[in-house]
Amino acid sequence: MVQKKDRPKLRILAFFFSSFVLDKKMDVWGGERAFIELIKQLKSQTVIDVFEKRMSTIRIMISKGIENIFEVDSVIQAILKILSLKLKSSYHCDVIYAYNNAFGNVISAVLASKVLDKPFIINVFHVEKYQMKSFFAGYKTARKLYGFNIRNAISVNLIWPLIRRTLKRANAITVPSKATSIDLQSIGIFEEKIFVIPLGLEHEIIEHPLVKMPQKDFDGIYMGRISPNKGIFDTLHSWKIVVKDKSNAKLAIVNGKGDSRLDIFLNKHKLYENVVLFGRLSELELTNVLLRSKLLIMPSYTEGFSFTVGKAMLHGVSVISYNIPVICEVYGSFRLITFVKEGSIELLAEEILHNLSKKVPINLDTIQSNLLSTYSWHRTASDFYKLICELH
Repeated sequence: MVQKKDRPKLRILAFFFSSFVLDKKMDVWGGERAFIELIKQLKSQTVIDVFEKRMSTIRIMISKGIENIFEVDSVIQAILKILSLKLKSSYHCDVIYAYNNAFGNVISAVLASKVLDKPFIINVFHVEKYQMKSFFAGYKTARKLYGFNIRNAISVNLIWPLIRRTLKRANAITVPSKATSIDLQSIGIFEEKIFVIPLGLEHEIIEHPLVKMPQKDFDGIYMGRISPNKGIFDTLHSWKIVVKDKSNAKLAIVNGKGDSRLDIFLNKHKLYENVVLFGRLSELELTNVLLRSKLLIMPSYTEGFSFTVGKAMLHGVSVISYNIPVICEVYGSFRLITFVKEGSIELLAEEILHNLSKKVPINLDTIQSNLLSTYSWHRTASDFYKLICELH
């Protein structure tokens, strides 16, 4: 991205209300990681102000490149702060950005847009399955597939219509895949408002001197969130089948240590000798556990882009995934990934066993080169910058 010398830097007011609380040891992935990487790329071309929840991610991960970090406890506090800034110091920005379509970010963005009279962009990683259904069907899906309690299942389905109306009013919506664009169009969002901007993958950790190439201690690894919609229990049910055929099969589960749901499952099905639970890991620790694994098991029902799949493939670890549209679109053209029908635990187990029994030579340099040239953070930021220039 090259900025014209006669053009002043554009100012972005971003809302980063994330429930993720980061400790100094752990790295961050998912939407939070995408936002942080975008900021890193944009800092030389823009001025960025960020509203975030207290004790959230930004201050720990990155402060350079952010003009102001406003820590607030609620949407109301954020809007009151914006009103105060406008009245006291004639605060202005060129565009408003919500890093995802969670309620706090969306409502803050639309209210700030009204107060400051500026366009706003909402980023949508993916549309949840319960958001594409009627209220009662959505409630059932939130309970069963997402594991929400009654209160949260009701809450997310009551709030969703308000979020959807706000999405329709946004000046632009960014998405990381065509699959998400199609889902948004199916709920009434006009295609001309949607801009597909794929995310990037990183390469620094590949060449880290402390990243080793150890022996394969684990037949499989699960690195997703410990949530039913991310496939944790599909993984465990499939592993029961795998163990019947391969009694010494070992599965590593990251972020699973101390989760009572997993302890209950492992005790009930006598899988403790076949499953190793890890706690929260730094990126370096995570990479070394990944490299000790033969397969990444990825039976997720909902994904926005999946850095997890990209990370595994960058390190030469084969992936078995459900054939959900996003993963098929983003990674389907690359080697090292096998798809099985969404929700088919038996086929998942069968494919795990099949992959463990075969040895296919790979050219890791070629795989890394193809992935990194296709998914570049520089290109992501360049496309986003062009969008905000058009809106401005």
